[in-house]
Amino acid sequence: MYCPQCYDEFRAGFLTCPDCEVALLHGTPGKRVTYTPAEAENRLREAPVAILGTLPQGPALQLRDNLLNSGVDCVLTREGGDCGPSGCAPASFHLLVRSDQVDVLKQQLNARAEAYAQAHGMQSQADAPNCPCCGYNLTANDDECPDCGIAIV
Repeated sequence: MYCPQCYDEFRAGFLTCPDCEVALLHGTPGKRVTYTPAEAENRLREAPVAILGTLPQGPALQLRDNLLNSGVDCVLTREGGDCGPSGCAPASFHLLVRSDQVDVLKQQLNARAEAYAQAHGMQSQADAPNCPCCGYNLTANDDECPDCGIAIV
């Protein structure tokens, strides 16, 4: 059984894809549609786009490739730049997708992150304490916020 949207495969007993929330199909998925970054950029020229997220280069490239392999059109744009002794590099990248896909993709990515955290015994973002001043994600051992320095009582 497989999901007709993301092409993930499931064993018997599953009826819907937990990420896409669509009914699974019997059999094996056909050839997956994958896009190159240039093909996705050409398709996005005519569509309204929005920022899905802003990430450092490594995670941005990995997420872009995962989305392209899932058949989602997306493109990376640079945000700012940073020149240092080792050369110039962009500070971060914006991941652009069709504006009508942003909410669905954010829900899917958050669901996967929560499932990963639960599967590996990690604290989920929803349960993590935040700094009351700046909103920084704190750990249980923090006496003060590493970001703004406020004392945590």
